[in-house]
Amino acid sequence: MFGKKKVVPEKVHQSRWNIYSSNGTLKDNVNGVKFDLESLYGAFESGNLSLWTDEQYLTTLKVSEAEFRLLVKRDGLNNCNDHQPLELLQVFTARNGTEFFFEGGELCILRHAIHTDSLKLIEEEEFLKIRQGDKTLASFDTAQAADLKQDFEISFPLRDAA
Repeated sequence: MFGKKKVVPEKVHQSRWNIYSSNGTLKDNVNGVKFDLESLYGAFESGNLSLWTDEQYLTTLKVSEAEFRLLVKRDGLNNCNDHQPLELLQVFTARNGTEFFFEGGELCILRHAIHTDSLKLIEEEEFLKIRQGDKTLASFDTAQAADLKQDFEISFPLRDAA
């Protein structure tokens, strides 16, 4: 929540991240981890607030510029004009138009995160499929296959470290 308006920002992971202005923290509801806003870096660009620590990208939230300024002024969020976390996050677009990206050890789609240990990459002649059990979650053109496989492999040690 931000200020007196109690605005709840639209989140990439709707139920995963919450900002508590009362004590100046960001909470990861999935892992139960709290981050002091004073220890985080934030870059605001076109309604998107990207948050990260010294070591890792955390999340991107949809907020207004006024809400972002409140977080910086009142809660001590470190304003960073370097938008690298937004640019470094590679987005893979499936054949049906769904956008996927890796965040740590999870494959993410808009408001859901799926642990990569439950996923398999299946290469076929014309595309690469991501499967969970017997269900195909997405298919990608071969042009994205090399980068997708690389990010998939990188996600395993990140998942284990988390």
